[in-house]
Amino acid sequence: MKEVVAGLAIALLIGAFAVVGKGISVYNTNVDYSTKIEAKQEANKANFDTMWKKIKQVSQVSDKYKDGLAEVLAKYTAERKVESDQLLMNWIKEAVPQFDSSIYKQINNIVVSSRDDFYNNQVILIDLSRAQQAFIKKFPNNVFCAFLHIEPTKIQTVTSAVTTEAFETGEENDIKL
Repeated sequence: MKEVVAGLAIALLIGAFAVVGKGISVYNTNVDYSTKIEAKQEANKANFDTMWKKIKQVSQVSDKYKDGLAEVLAKYTAERKVESDQLLMNWIKEAVPQFDSSIYKQINNIVVSSRDDFYNNQVILIDLSRAQQAFIKKFPNNVFCAFLHIEPTKIQTVTSAVTTEAFETGEENDIKL
C-alpha cells in the first residue's frame, strides 16, 4: 500500500511541477510578446517623429530655395527695366536663372519612403499583437492566462480622421486629386 501511495505522491508531484512549469512558460512567453510589442510601439513613435522631422526640414530648405530663387528673379528682371531698343534682344541672349525642381522630387521621395517605412512598422506591430492574442486565447494557455490575469498588450496604431470615419460609416467617397 505504501508503494501505491508513494507512486501516487510522485505522480502528483510530477503533475504539479508540470503545471507550474507550464504556467511559468506561459507567463514568460507573454512577457516576450509584451516587451516586443512595447518596444515596437516606441520604435514606431521614433519612426513617426523622424518622418515628420525629415519632411519639415527638407520643406524648410525648399522654402528657402524658393524664396532665394524669387529674389534672384526679381533682381534679374528689375535690372532689365532700362529703356533701350536692344532690351528684348539682350534679354533673349542672356541666360535666365533656371529653377531646379529636384528639391521637390527629394521631398516627394522622403514622404513616400518614410510613409512606406512607417506603414511596414505599423503592420509589424499589428502582427505582434495578433500573435500575442492568439497565444493568450489558445488552450491550455487561456487557463493559465486567466489564472495569472494576463491581458493582451494594448497597441496604438496611427491613422487619419478620414480613415476612422470611413470605417465607422462603411463609406469613403471624398477622393480629391
